[in-house]
Order: sequence, then structure tokens, then C-alpha cells
Amino acid sequence: MIGTFSTPILFRVFSHQTYNRLIDIGNDIALCSPNSVTYYFDLHSREGYENNNALEFAKTKHKGQKRIGGDDYITHPIAVMEIVKSQGLDESYQVAALFHDLLEDTDATEEEILQIGNPEILEAVKLLTKEKGYDMAEYIGSIKNNPIAFAVKAADRLHNLQCAIVTD
Repeated sequence: MIGTFSTPILFRVFSHQTYNRLIDIGNDIALCSPNSVTYYFDLHSREGYENNNALEFAKTKHKGQKRIGGDDYITHPIAVMEIVKSQGLDESYQVAALFHDLLEDTDATEEEILQIGNPEILEAVKLLTKEKGYDMAEYIGSIKNNPIAFAVKAADRLHNLQCAIVTD
């Protein structure tokens, strides 16, 4: 499949698309549907995406993690990032989307997130992180008051619904 691309092709992910595989091909990645590669981009030629370190950091921290369907977990933060990007939201929103599960699901620290991101990104990620014994009303209330956290949570829920597996 990958061999059919002679040059990097950029596509935007729209909310109706679902990707279930990530193919890592050196400096490039491809998000894939069940039957074909449907989204491909070159990490180093991506115009306006100054923080390739954010993607590399998220990939490293989520390495070895799988989604319920068996896909590499990193496909989820990337899809959430692309949903917020498709809404015209800036890089702070996109990096927060990549990082939205790091504090909850990996050994990433607040200091690492701040070093790669900025205080706004860290604040959004902290708001999106569910602490043990959290109160849902407080959790949602805090997210609603932060535009970055709110947009990322909406994109997160949308992607989770797109990927939901229906069983008998």
C-alpha cells in the first residue's frame, strides 16, 4: 500500500472518517482505514506544524499501548488533533489534542508537557485528566471554562464515537 505514494500527499481528516491503523514509515506516518491507506502526511514538510517534537513525544509515550480494537493507541490522539485542526483551531489546540491522554495513561510529567508545549496546553491537558475518584460535574464544569480543553474533549468524544464497536 505505501509503495503507491511517490510523493507526500496531504489530506485533511473530516469528522466522518475513521482510521484504524497507523503505519510508521520513518519520518512519515499514514492513518489507515480497514482496507486502504486513506490519509498520509510527511512530518517534516507539514506547513505550519512547528512542533514535530509534540508528535514524536506522544508517539514515544503511547508506544506499546493499544485501543480496544487492537490498533496502536497513538492513532486516537492524532485523529483528535486532526479533528480540531479541521475546525480551524491553532497549534495550541492541536498539541493539546495530541497530549490529552498523556498524564492519565502514560508516565509523562507536567514538566515534560510544559517543556514541549506551553502553559495553556498544560492547563488544558490537566483539565482533561481524570483523577481517581473525580466528580463528573466538576470535571465537565472545568473543561467547559477552558476553550482548548473544551474543543479537545469534544473532538475526543467524537472520535471515540466514530470508533465505537457495536457488539451483541
